[in-house]
Amino acid sequence: MGTQKWGYWLQEPDIERIKQSDATLFVIDPTRDGTAESAFNIDEVMAMKRRADGSQRILLAYISIGEAEDYRWYWRPVLQRFFLL
Repeated sequence: MGTQKWGYWLQEPDIERIKQSDATLFVIDPTRDGTAESAFNIDEVMAMKRRADGSQRILLAYISIGEAEDYRWYWRPVLQRFFLL
Protein backbone atom coordinates (compact mmCIF):
# COMPACT_ATOMS: atom_id res chain seq x y z
CA MET A 1 0.00 0.00 0.00
CA GLY A 2 1.34 3.46 -0.93
CA THR A 3 1.70 6.53 1.20
CA GLN A 4 -1.51 7.62 2.88
CA LYS A 5 -2.23 11.36 3.01
CA TRP A 6 -5.15 13.29 4.40
CA GLY A 7 -6.49 16.80 4.14
CA TYR A 8 -8.57 19.04 6.37
CA TRP A 9 -10.43 22.08 5.01
CA LEU A 10 -13.24 23.61 7.03
CA GLN A 11 -13.64 27.22 5.94
CA GLU A 12 -14.97 27.65 2.42
CA PRO A 13 -13.68 24.34 0.97
CA ASP A 14 -12.59 24.66 -2.66
CA ILE A 15 -13.99 21.76 -4.69
CA GLU A 16 -11.46 22.03 -7.52
CA ARG A 17 -8.45 22.09 -5.20
CA ILE A 18 -9.81 19.15 -3.23
CA LYS A 19 -10.37 17.20 -6.46
CA GLN A 20 -6.74 17.80 -7.47
CA SER A 21 -5.39 16.70 -4.09
CA ASP A 22 -3.76 13.29 -3.79
CA ALA A 23 -5.10 12.88 -0.23
CA THR A 24 -6.68 9.49 0.41
CA LEU A 25 -8.96 11.00 3.09
CA PHE A 26 -10.35 14.52 3.25
CA VAL A 27 -12.33 16.19 6.05
CA ILE A 28 -14.51 19.15 5.04
CA ASP A 29 -17.30 21.30 6.40
CA PRO A 30 -20.54 20.01 4.82
CA THR A 31 -21.34 23.52 3.56
CA ARG A 32 -19.43 26.38 1.98
CA ASP A 33 -20.26 28.92 4.69
CA GLY A 34 -22.10 27.05 7.44
CA THR A 35 -25.61 27.61 6.09
CA ALA A 36 -28.01 24.99 4.73
CA GLU A 37 -28.33 26.97 1.50
CA SER A 38 -24.62 26.51 0.79
CA ALA A 39 -24.52 22.75 1.41
CA PHE A 40 -22.65 20.72 -1.20
CA ASN A 41 -24.92 18.82 -3.58
CA ILE A 42 -24.47 15.14 -4.44
CA ASP A 43 -22.55 15.87 -7.66
CA GLU A 44 -20.07 18.05 -5.79
CA VAL A 45 -19.64 15.44 -3.07
CA MET A 46 -19.07 12.68 -5.63
CA ALA A 47 -16.51 14.86 -7.45
CA MET A 48 -14.58 15.45 -4.22
CA LYS A 49 -14.59 11.72 -3.48
CA ARG A 50 -12.56 11.06 -6.63
CA ARG A 51 -8.84 11.78 -6.60
CA ALA A 52 -7.04 13.35 -9.56
CA ASP A 53 -5.73 9.91 -10.62
CA GLY A 54 -9.29 8.55 -10.72
CA SER A 55 -9.08 6.50 -7.53
CA GLN A 56 -11.53 6.93 -4.67
CA ARG A 57 -10.93 8.91 -1.50
CA ILE A 58 -12.80 8.91 1.79
CA LEU A 59 -14.65 12.19 2.28
CA LEU A 60 -15.84 13.04 5.78
CA ALA A 61 -18.01 15.94 6.90
CA TYR A 62 -17.01 17.65 10.14
CA ILE A 63 -19.71 19.07 12.40
CA SER A 64 -18.64 20.46 15.78
CA ILE A 65 -21.62 20.52 18.11
CA GLY A 66 -19.36 22.03 20.77
CA GLU A 67 -18.87 25.07 18.55
CA ALA A 68 -22.45 25.28 17.31
CA GLU A 69 -23.43 28.77 16.25
CA ASP A 70 -26.84 30.16 15.47
CA TYR A 71 -26.02 30.67 11.77
CA ARG A 72 -25.25 26.97 11.24
CA TRP A 73 -27.92 24.90 9.46
CA TYR A 74 -28.10 22.38 12.31
CA TRP A 75 -28.49 24.96 15.12
CA ARG A 76 -32.29 25.02 15.43
CA PRO A 77 -32.86 21.25 15.12
CA VAL A 78 -30.25 20.59 17.82
CA LEU A 79 -31.86 23.06 20.17
CA GLN A 80 -35.32 21.69 19.51
CA ARG A 81 -34.25 18.12 20.13
CA PHE A 82 -32.20 18.61 23.27
CA PHE A 83 -33.88 21.57 24.89
CA LEU A 84 -37.46 21.00 23.72
CA LEU A 85 -37.88 24.44 22.19
